[in-house]
Amino acid sequence: EVQTDNAPEYKGSSYFIVVAKRNSIRTRTASPYCHWEQGHAERVILTMMQKAFCSLAHRDLPPEFWGHALLYAYSIAEVLPHAAFDDEDTPYRRWYDRTPDCRLLRAFGCDVRINVPKDSAAWQKYSKPQAYMGIYLGPKSIGSSTHLVWKPAMDGKKAVVDPQGGA
Repeated sequence: EVQTDNAPEYKGSSYFIVVAKRNSIRTRTASPYCHWEQGHAERVILTMMQKAFCSLAHRDLPPEFWGHALLYAYSIAEVLPHAAFDDEDTPYRRWYDRTPDCRLLRAFGCDVRINVPKDSAAWQKYSKPQAYMGIYLGPKSIGSSTHLVWKPAMDGKKAVVDPQGGA
C-alpha cells in the first residue's frame, strides 16, 4: 500500500494510478492540509531544503541557483551510508548495484579554475585568458561526470557553463 498527498499527479486517472492498479498496489491519500500524516517524507524534504539553503548562504549565491543546490544535496545524500541499511550501504549502491565513484565530488560553491581548451575557438595564447575562475554548482545531473560552473561575466550577466562542452 502507498500513501500519497492530495497532489493531482497522484489522483484520478494519472499515470501513477494506472501503474499502481496494473501492479495491484493499493493507494490511499492523506487528509488535505495534514502534512504531519506524511511525516517521514516531509522530514526528508525539509532536511534537503535546509542543506540547499545552507549551501547557497555559505557563498551568498542568488536564489536562481536553488535547483543546483538542491540537486547537489540529493546527489551527496545518495552516496552516503544510510540508516535504512544499518549505515553499511548507500542508496546509490542498492539502486545501481555498484559502488558510487566519488572521485569527482567537489564542495558546492567552491572556487574552480576552468582551463580553455587549446582547440577551442576562444583560446588565444596572448590576447585572451587561457583560464577563468568560476563557482562550482555541482554535477549536471545525478551520476554525471559533467559539472556546472557559474562564471560571473565582466558585464554583470550570469551564465551557467558546462566545462566539458565549452564555455
